[in-house]
Amino acid sequence: ITFTKTGNIPNVHLYYNAGAGDTAIVSDFAGTSTTWTVPAGALGSSVTLKVKDSDATHVLTETSSTAFNVKGTITVTEPTALLTVGTAENLVWTKTSTITSVDIEYSTTGGGGPWTLIVAGKTGTSHSWSPPDGAIGTSVTVRVKDANAANPTTQDDTNPFQVQGV
Repeated sequence: ITFTKTGNIPNVHLYYNAGAGDTAIVSDFAGTSTTWTVPAGALGSSVTLKVKDSDATHVLTETSSTAFNVKGTITVTEPTALLTVGTAENLVWTKTSTITSVDIEYSTTGGGGPWTLIVAGKTGTSHSWSPPDGAIGTSVTVRVKDANAANPTTQDDTNPFQVQGV
């Protein structure tokens, strides 16, 4: 976070707002630049930052940023290789704690869609999947995406892999 101060403002309070009111980032800060580790509560599509003069004896001086998106991350780690119809395989991913549940789908066109839902609202970071006959192909892609449509779009696709018949 970088900002400028003018006049007699030695220290400021920094806040973020993700829709639930101002939350302090740092208080009585003397600098004009700081690193912000974005917390789970800052996920949203209209997050703002506020810089406010920390001296209550001054005339109220504050400014807010324009709204911006803060999204989590998802990384699909498995599958990476050949799968077989009817054989249970683990789909595995990592995600930031801000993402509480995911939807998992697959495409047989290398990620171009159409997409077929595997499971909706899955919590955790793995799911056992037995590919159906409809998933046979050489360019199958699995997509894991944030199930909360109110959050900014967050998803990850596997590289294309093969699903073979029995």
